[in-house]
Amino acid sequence: MFRYQTRLLGASGRWLFGLLMLTLLAACNGDKKDPVLSPEPVEGLVSIVISPLNATIALDLSQQFSATGIYANGTALDISNEVSWSSATTAVASISEQGLAQALEPGSSVITASFGGVSADTLLTVSDVALVSIQLAPVDATLYPGVSWQYSAIGVYADGTSSDISAAVSWLSGSVAVATIASSPDAAYGVATGQAAGSSQISASLGSISAQTTVTVSNSSLSSIVVQPFNATTVVGVSRRFVATANYADGSAIDVSRSVVWTSGDSQVASVNESGAANSGLATGNAMGTTQIIATLAAVSGSAELTITDATLDSLVISPLNSSLAAGQNKQYTATGIYSDGSSENLTALVSWTSSDNAVALPGADMTASSGLIAALSAGTVQIGAAMAGVTAEATLSVTTASLSSVSVTPLTSSIALGLTRQFTATGIYSDGSTVDISDTVVWASADSQTATLNANGSTDSGLATGLAPGVVQISATLDNMSAAATLTITNAGLTGISVMPQNPAVVAGLTRQFNAIGSYSDGSTADLTTLASWTSDNVAVATMNASQAANSGMATGLAAGTAQIQASYAAVQASTTLTVTAGTLLSIAVSPANAAALVNETEQFSATGSYSDGSTANISNTVVWASADTAVAVLNASGQFNSGLVTAIAAGTTDISATLGAVQGSAELSVNPALADNPQAPVMGELQRFIIIASQAITTTAGSAIADGDLAILDLARSSYAGFTAGAAAGQFTELTNGVSFAPDDSTPPYVVPAPYASMVAFINQVRTDLGVAATFLAADPNPAVATQALPAELGGLVLTRGVYRNAGNVIIQQGNLTLDAQGDPDSVFIFVIAGTFTTGAPGGNVVLSGGAKADNVYWRTGGATMLGSNTSFAGNVLAWPQINLSTGADVTGRLFSVTEQVTLDANTVTKPE
Repeated sequence: MFRYQTRLLGASGRWLFGLLMLTLLAACNGDKKDPVLSPEPVEGLVSIVISPLNATIALDLSQQFSATGIYANGTALDISNEVSWSSATTAVASISEQGLAQALEPGSSVITASFGGVSADTLLTVSDVALVSIQLAPVDATLYPGVSWQYSAIGVYADGTSSDISAAVSWLSGSVAVATIASSPDAAYGVATGQAAGSSQISASLGSISAQTTVTVSNSSLSSIVVQPFNATTVVGVSRRFVATANYADGSAIDVSRSVVWTSGDSQVASVNESGAANSGLATGNAMGTTQIIATLAAVSGSAELTITDATLDSLVISPLNSSLAAGQNKQYTATGIYSDGSSENLTALVSWTSSDNAVALPGADMTASSGLIAALSAGTVQIGAAMAGVTAEATLSVTTASLSSVSVTPLTSSIALGLTRQFTATGIYSDGSTVDISDTVVWASADSQTATLNANGSTDSGLATGLAPGVVQISATLDNMSAAATLTITNAGLTGISVMPQNPAVVAGLTRQFNAIGSYSDGSTADLTTLASWTSDNVAVATMNASQAANSGMATGLAAGTAQIQASYAAVQASTTLTVTAGTLLSIAVSPANAAALVNETEQFSATGSYSDGSTANISNTVVWASADTAVAVLNASGQFNSGLVTAIAAGTTDISATLGAVQGSAELSVNPALADNPQAPVMGELQRFIIIASQAITTTAGSAIADGDLAILDLARSSYAGFTAGAAAGQFTELTNGVSFAPDDSTPPYVVPAPYASMVAFINQVRTDLGVAATFLAADPNPAVATQALPAELGGLVLTRGVYRNAGNVIIQQGNLTLDAQGDPDSVFIFVIAGTFTTGAPGGNVVLSGGAKADNVYWRTGGATMLGSNTSFAGNVLAWPQINLSTGADVTGRLFSVTEQVTLDANTVTKPE
């Protein structure tokens, strides 16, 4: 029996927004009584939803349940602390007043939540599968006096599954004089705090199973604290998260956001969340002005500047605007606020979310981690609404009865060295051809937990496997009795060297530079060690590093002019490079493209490049404040995010897109043209734009193939998976490939060249993989944001089709004649074909003919089965196939060939990337 946590609303935890959230919650709900602020029954409560539904946990573990109240106006609120919780079979499981259930013996019990005469039930099953081991993280960590670190305990069970048991184990520090560790809910389970220099064993035990690791508390002195972002801007009522990184005399860095004392220089302008909480460092604008956000630890302080503007909320934009889900799926919506000064803010957690029919789709509770997460329940069409400060917006969601057809796990085949990790992804393929990332919903299992284990199910990094011993193991994902597996090989290759990339760069004081650590192994393989390595700077007055073994490890921040040696260490192997920090001042900002055009509902990515007095330039797109001069024409993603600068065209017209940092501003012009009638929205291609062929596993060819005007990439296996190609004069070149190069995850630099602005080949490949998944998922979705879907016949030969989205749930062929795609005189016409089954072309017809100005670049083929192009046929368009793509002898393609999970095979073919 599996122990996992299903999630109707996807809330595995709650954000602790404190008093701010309570105040906002009251404001968002107007004169409606608040179940959090008042114990009285709430008018309009129509139902309660318990999450997770039908959970299964192991003996001795606990399960946190949450209750969401659904109101007559469609609002959903978290009422977990107000409902009365009960367990029908107390011998199997007890439950606290806060909804924490404790497994006592194998069996099942009905869990009930009741409030104001309304109640809801779910089933909790307690399994008796044996716990076989515990894994602790981090391993052999280093702390400093007064600094805390969160430990986690992952339980590995006899069936190969894993669960987070951090709250169930007994935590113990061997020397409390060196480090203490919390083992109670009041103090947060597994939080260790350094007390004095020395070493202590940290242990976690549950029953007869235990695990240990060593924590070392260093007596290195605290040199400085860096608070980031250095300069931030927001509006009254909206929050900014600050992070404090402590830099020590030994060059190491650690995230101390939970350990510092946070203060605001002017609490009238901005207040900051209390210290010690999970959301410490969250500052909220109270009034227009500028203040310092200060972090202090052991008499050492660091600060950053926060400016609060008095811009007013003009409108809200919900994304996605039009979407489709199968019943049982979830989709995360985003609410972006557009302000009177043209700036934008992510308000997803602050708006009040509603559904026009909660029986069809249900929003997650407002002001929680599940804000904006919509659960599709039954077939129908609903309006998803967001409201804040009297401003509202709506999006349309269609819920279908599509059922889960199969599960796919990627990468199918991969290899890692002992001790390293591999992230697996589970994708659900549905009967209507749509695909959904279900990695955090499936039950992950390792066929041999002695060889490899997986992160706990239901967590943000579910599917992350760790190699424990040399061997071959099957990694499986299961949902609704459907499973898929991938093969992971763990080698005993030894680490022979580390390369720190880029080599000897320069950065302006106040800006950041991302470094990557690439490990080389004795079997010739390479691995990205960026988040595993320990990073240090030998001159923390010049440059500091982000905390080691964190998501943003390897990022250096320039503080003052000078040089610093940046070093990465892992498994007793180390490497370094020199970072030069200059004292240049920002002179100008160039926004590109300088003159862009888009159709209504399309997006356009802008970037900001800063030019400095020392002659250097830097990409500052994520640092500037973006604004649109006319938000009725186009709006921007919120500033300070990874996709800042992405513009969405709203209506025909012209607007200036500006990027501002301090007193310096740059701008570019965007012209928005009316959308063509019945013209689909094309996917955002990102890094895919440069490629002509991409495959997960292999790209093979026979003699006589000619590939032109694009790059090749293998995403999940080594360069050796290119077969049949002839090496060119330089690394990555093939004689069969004209005007392009090839990439693979194990390419070392030099001799291979990493595309700008990426710091390593692994980072670049990871972005390509992400962009491919985003585009493939967008194309499979129904409906397209711009037009409704039309039926696609099984035989396309002899047809003439105009722009639109066409879908077939089975197999499709082009055989009895040619398929003509007619743009009717408009080259911006987009054609999207979604085929759930196989797609085959061949004699006596089998050609795709473009007419009326149609362009191959605007034609997309999204196939759920194998794609096979027949001998000597002519084909046009971008193929994004879930499995393999096979070209028979002499097939001629103008387009792109992308295989998400398998390979692309050529046989004396001509493939040309479209213009």
